[in-house]
Amino acid sequence: MFWLKSAEFTNFRLLQNVSVSFSSDPDKSLTVIRAANECGKTTMLRALTWGFFGDDALPGRNPRTEFRLSPLDWDVAKQGNEVGIAVELTFEIQGVEYVVIRSRTEKITGTGKETIFTVTASEVQLLEKTEGGHEPSSNPEALLRSLVPTALKDIFFMDGDRALVWIEAPDSRASKRQRVEKAVRSLLGLELIEAADKHVDGARLDAARKIRASSGSGSSVETLGKRVEGLTNTRDSKEIERVGLVEDRDAVVARVGKAEAAVNELLASGGADRQRLEADLKTQRTNIITERKRAQSLTTQHRKLLELPAVGYSLAQNALTKSHDLLGDLEVKKVIPDTLPDVIEDRLHKGVCICGDDLGPGTPKRLGLEEILAESRDQDVSHDLLAKLNNSVQLVVRDRATAWVDDLKESHGLIRQSIKDAGRAEEAVRELEVKIGEIPDQDLQSLNDNLKTQRDGLNVVSRKLGTAEAELSSAKSSLTEAKADWDKATKGQDKFREHLASQQAAEDIQKVLAETLDALKDEKLIEVSDRMSEIFVEMIRSDQEHAAIQGAVLTADHDIEVFGYNNQPLQPDLDLNGASRRALTLAFIHALTEVSGVEAPMIIDTPLGMMSGAVRWATFRYAAKSSDQLIAFLTRDEIHGVEDLIDEYAGHSFTMSATHHYPKDLVYKPDSDLRETVVCDCGHSDSCNVCERHPASAGAR
Repeated sequence: MFWLKSAEFTNFRLLQNVSVSFSSDPDKSLTVIRAANECGKTTMLRALTWGFFGDDALPGRNPRTEFRLSPLDWDVAKQGNEVGIAVELTFEIQGVEYVVIRSRTEKITGTGKETIFTVTASEVQLLEKTEGGHEPSSNPEALLRSLVPTALKDIFFMDGDRALVWIEAPDSRASKRQRVEKAVRSLLGLELIEAADKHVDGARLDAARKIRASSGSGSSVETLGKRVEGLTNTRDSKEIERVGLVEDRDAVVARVGKAEAAVNELLASGGADRQRLEADLKTQRTNIITERKRAQSLTTQHRKLLELPAVGYSLAQNALTKSHDLLGDLEVKKVIPDTLPDVIEDRLHKGVCICGDDLGPGTPKRLGLEEILAESRDQDVSHDLLAKLNNSVQLVVRDRATAWVDDLKESHGLIRQSIKDAGRAEEAVRELEVKIGEIPDQDLQSLNDNLKTQRDGLNVVSRKLGTAEAELSSAKSSLTEAKADWDKATKGQDKFREHLASQQAAEDIQKVLAETLDALKDEKLIEVSDRMSEIFVEMIRSDQEHAAIQGAVLTADHDIEVFGYNNQPLQPDLDLNGASRRALTLAFIHALTEVSGVEAPMIIDTPLGMMSGAVRWATFRYAAKSSDQLIAFLTRDEIHGVEDLIDEYAGHSFTMSATHHYPKDLVYKPDSDLRETVVCDCGHSDSCNVCERHPASAGAR
């Protein structure tokens, strides 16, 4: 949908400083501009047209040099000789807001009848509203033409009086038909088909010329052609292989994704704990085996300790201890003297007894002492043996038995500790088995292994795909080179065939375009004709004065005809009154826009001129309710009788007044001394100190 939202005019004739807005409410899409004659209605329509379509929309054969836009009473002495003219239009198309700003500068020289204007600068800007602001277009005119085609100008921007050219023939009947035909072709898109046909015909003629100029062939064409064919097959097979590998890769990628999801799901549900617990379980089971082996080894060592001699020592420890004590007592009691032999030997050596008797050789006392000495010697041996026995007993009791017992105790303690450690490991195993049993029975390791397998598979297929793509690229490169060689060899022959094919294609396209154009012309002309007749009858049938009119028709040669009783043909420009002609014109325009499907604002100056009564009401009602957006310039006289329609369909109204109408027509003196148009927000039934008019001038004007 195309909505015109607002307009600003600067120094465009009477519109020296005017800003207006238009209704864009889909439910009330009518904007009424109340204006008396010479208040700037036509000027504003022309300014809107110029804003969208540029200088070509202005009157004259050379509008840029023949049609002045600046105010005609511009005071060079007071305002300078350069006038900046600008029209800024805000519009919306398919929900996107645009602003077109068209401007030009005119230099004014001379005075009175000798005044001359010269265009010194001209520019157009097209801004698109975005989130970041208004972005300017690099090629505004081209974009503007694509948004607002020139075909819309004569249909949607029209002066009610000038629009009668569709049905009247001020110059010739042929010119009227040409205007109608152009309007139909432009709005229905037929011009595009015709332009396409011309373009294709140009291509056909160019192909025919090249056929005549092209020639030649090469002996290697067939060989090179076979090479191209072979490389084409290779390329195609490599492409098929690549596509297959891409599918394989995608499938593996999907499996990798599923495997990752399974691992993540298991981890989220306690799978990591299970893996840790199972590792602990394995460790504890290993500990049980280790401790059992250790206990067995310690038991073997313990058994060897029991086989040592120290076992006997240990068992005889009590008896040996008693013997040691007894020998000690004997030693204390001197039962086994250890000094007598030494004394006797000393006396025998000296030969004198301690008592003074002679102990010389052979003496009886000496012989007695020698006997005693011998006995004493025997006692010394026993004493020595007993002493050694006493020491041995002491050694056994104190050292050997004690060390063995310590070893035995240590060995027994180690065995008991090993058995205890094994028991604790067994208890840990039982607890771990319980905890593992409470976790979902899934194998994280298995899932991780599967994930690794899938990732490895992805790496493999990715490498294969890389190789296939490299081979495909090589095949394409080789094919390109072969085609270049083949093209070079077949230049003449190929060009001939190419041009021949182009010519044939162009002829075929032209045939299709011609058939399409003929069918579309016939179909669309009938649609426009039927709809025009329906609208026309709806507009005028309520008035008995026009009851004799039965309908209208758009002929195949683009003539608009009306028929009355018994299908009697009537000439619109001769047999219809002004109201009927105005209604027929509007009916044709509405039919054309409806059939074309174009959604755009319709801007009409004085659409209800020469109309009155029921025809005016019916015509305006149809235009208001059927137009996507209607902007109507109405005089007070035109408004009379359609006030209810304005109230029903108008979303916005404003009034244009001319300062130079004071004091003859305007009641209040304008604030401005310039000859210009001023605007107020008064509707069809309101007045203010800007627009209030004298009663005598408030009607027709």
